[in-house]
Amino acid sequence: MKFRIIRSRILKNIFSVVIASVLGMLLLLAVFCLPKDKMFRHVYQSLPILEKEFTDGIVLDGYPASLTGNFTDCLMLFFCIYDNQEHSTLEQVMHMYRGESSEGEGWMPGVSLRDYCNGIGNVKEVEYSRYWHGYLVILKPLLMLTNLNSIRMLMSVTQLLLIGLIIYYSTIRNEGKLALAFLISFPFFYFASMFMSLSLSICFYIMTIVVLIQLRFHEELDCKNWYMEFFLVTGMATAYFDFLTYPLVTLAFPLVVSLYLDKVSWKTKMQKLTGYSVQWGIGYAGLWVMKWVLSDLLTGSNVIDDAVSTLLSRTGTASNGNKFIGLFLVIDRNLEVYLNWSFYILGIFAIVWLVYYIAKNKQKYCDLMILKQRMVIISVAMYPIIWYFVTQNHSEEHYMFTCKNIAIIIFSVICGIIYETERYEGESDENLQTGSFRQSKGL
Repeated sequence: MKFRIIRSRILKNIFSVVIASVLGMLLLLAVFCLPKDKMFRHVYQSLPILEKEFTDGIVLDGYPASLTGNFTDCLMLFFCIYDNQEHSTLEQVMHMYRGESSEGEGWMPGVSLRDYCNGIGNVKEVEYSRYWHGYLVILKPLLMLTNLNSIRMLMSVTQLLLIGLIIYYSTIRNEGKLALAFLISFPFFYFASMFMSLSLSICFYIMTIVVLIQLRFHEELDCKNWYMEFFLVTGMATAYFDFLTYPLVTLAFPLVVSLYLDKVSWKTKMQKLTGYSVQWGIGYAGLWVMKWVLSDLLTGSNVIDDAVSTLLSRTGTASNGNKFIGLFLVIDRNLEVYLNWSFYILGIFAIVWLVYYIAKNKQKYCDLMILKQRMVIISVAMYPIIWYFVTQNHSEEHYMFTCKNIAIIIFSVICGIIYETERYEGESDENLQTGSFRQSKGL
């Protein structure tokens, strides 16, 4: 019976990943059929602000994690407007071509984009086929309407709205402490500069939208056993839209929210933590692989070899060459961006609040059942450490944005400490595991 369930889950996952890959490809084909003249005009209007960021994309001097992501954003804008009639639409979608005007002088997408917009011929054509570039499904239509500055204004409004909705739905669920945990963790995304970056805000959008769905429909997702599919889809969405920035937050934050809202035993929480994490990983890795496979099958290219080579490089050791010592170097590199008084003050506030909370509720911390549940939630704080260990090369080189994974540690630890449930008279840990104990907070 158990084998049948596992086999059914595997087949369902494979089917879901394949269908999502085909749908994702069709969506990209659709937006690549849109006329590019208005997009080109709006990108051209955006050149002055982009050029100011070519050499200094840091919003706050002295704070490297407040970068605008100009390098990658220029790539994204270039993909929106680049056109070479020698390639079919399918080839453009699968390989994502653009021009490069600085042969032998390094990779300079901003300069190449400026030259292309000004009609200066590029030295060569290059491709960036490892990623899905699903963000183009949204960015291309937006560029038909307006330029980068207006899009950034829209981004700031959207991000504030998403945060406000998270606070709102947490509050109406009577989970005010959960809302406060969100607020304390958000600054660790370097939120003050996130609205400036197209590429470095993608995972934030995915994470907040997924959490909003949970806050609104948690009981339905849980009772109908849809959470496994929910995390599978979240993993696929992350692989489709993201540029490999800090994808782990799209797993960890929703995972903590799910564990926090579930009033079940620590064993059941542990099972869910494992199952949801595996599902997200299957969706994330599966959609990546499908991009490489589809590219090679449909266009006769060699994307798989290039992707595997890059994967091995990005999961290599840190600069010192030792995997275990390198982990500490990477952690130190990612933590150093928070060594300033703004985060010291925030940290002091959080610690004082948590100490006060624990002192006020010290009797509840003597309950072994609840303590085990708290520890399951807090265990999610280890996810960034595992991520840094596996992706040392990437996390060391791009610490300016991989540091945002630290927000996971802040959020999971706070949620674990403030997590509360009640033991009704006669209720046991086994009763909780069966799901008979659940405080439903209907909306």
